[in-house]
Amino acid sequence: MGTVGTHAINPTLYAKMPYDHVKDFVPVTLVAGVPNVLVMNPAKAEALGIQGVPDLIRVAKASPGGSTWPAAATAPPSTSPVNSSRA
Repeated sequence: MGTVGTHAINPTLYAKMPYDHVKDFVPVTLVAGVPNVLVMNPAKAEALGIQGVPDLIRVAKASPGGSTWPAAATAPPSTSPVNSSRA
């Protein structure tokens, strides 16, 4: 099974992997879907001139290795927007 870890994170973090994340996997079926949300502090976004994903990419590329933003964060199920509307 492939995940964001096997196909995006690991190839980015490690120069040499025991597999080719593009050539060594063939899609067979979708097992699950996992929604992702990109959020940013509005004041920080305004200060950096970020109004969308293309702006975020531009700013990140302009300072490689200089970002102090977290790469990912998770919310406990009780506070997740997906679960908070369920009774």
